[in-house]
Amino acid sequence: MPTLHWIGKEKVVSHHQDVPFRILNHKYGFTEKGVQKKRHKAVIKSLKEIILKL
Repeated sequence: MPTLHWIGKEKVVSHHQDVPFRILNHKYGFTEKGVQKKRHKAVIKSLKEIILKL
């Protein structure tokens, strides 16, 4: 089976091992209540606009 060999292939193949990385800690999130509150406000605002147009 044919294989590809080029100058610098080893660097390309092993590059992902040379890249520095760090593990991220979970700091932020959202609560379902916050999302529901925003949705509720949007629904109320939309209803007000619909009622005012009538």
